Amino acid sequence: MLVVAVAAGVSDESVFLPLALAGVLAHFCNQPQQFSSWTLSSVVVYLTSTCNVVFGIGAASVLIYIWGYATFKTRRRRRMQRRALVHYRDHRARQATVELDHFHIPNWMRYPDVDQAEWLNKVFVAGWPYLKKAIENSVNYALKPVLEKQKPAFMSALTLAHLDLGSDAPKICGVKFVSANTLTDEVTLDVGIRIVANKKTFAADLKMVSHVGATVYLSLRDLLLVGTLRVTLNPLADYWPCFGGLNLSFTDRPVLDFSLTAAKINIANVPFVSEWLHAFLYDLLLDNCLWPNVLDIPLWDKDGTPVQGASE
Repeated sequence: MLVVAVAAGVSDESVFLPLALAGVLAHFCNQPQQFSSWTLSSVVVYLTSTCNVVFGIGAASVLIYIWGYATFKTRRRRRMQRRALVHYRDHRARQATVELDHFHIPNWMRYPDVDQAEWLNKVFVAGWPYLKKAIENSVNYALKPVLEKQKPAFMSALTLAHLDLGSDAPKICGVKFVSANTLTDEVTLDVGIRIVANKKTFAADLKMVSHVGATVYLSLRDLLLVGTLRVTLNPLADYWPCFGGLNLSFTDRPVLDFSLTAAKINIANVPFVSEWLHAFLYDLLLDNCLWPNVLDIPLWDKDGTPVQGASE
């Protein structure tokens, strides 16, 4: 397709030739979602080729590299998701011999003081339509000051505009009782979690506003998150549910992967932009949620009244 666009530009043929070829390829390859990007690429290569054949070949080479990189990132993400699902099924069947690149044997297999707690997964599945709304409200409340503090210098505002955790509950891979500190009125648990959510079951929209007023919405999809989350119930109280809030942190570096789209373009597959976005969001997670740093989510005040915004 790009070769035809170069040839058409050099020979001053009609621009409709590469455009028609892009449409034919999208139809016969059964990839109608790629028609717009293929059409735009053909036009870019055609226009640069009308100036000079070298420019056309250079533009085609850059686009081929970007396509190859995007394909690699997409396949890598899907491969990690498949491995996470396979690993979860295997750990439920107690097949401890599974070897995966990015995922370790569950903690309940390695340590005798870690409980499998499969009953907790059943509770999550049954109550997920209600639990997810409460979690979404609490996460929105807790992330507002974090995003405001960590926004890049070229942004005037960075907020979480929309969050939908989808219909699939996260998987609990083991629970360990860490401590019950009566001096500080808290109970601590280490919970192994595994979240594999595709774009049909998970959505998080980030609103980015520049200093000149331009606004961009980034949609986070295809989330993969695997790690051990330390959950501290703090402080303990004499009213239901007997604790006033949660402190959350990962005990070690979690596995995190995702895709980001802006204006229906998967920018997480674009070279350089992809690395910067992944590094920024991963560092944001580590700076605020990797032990000893904790994400504090207050739920009730000292009088037992729900904290405005966190529990509503």
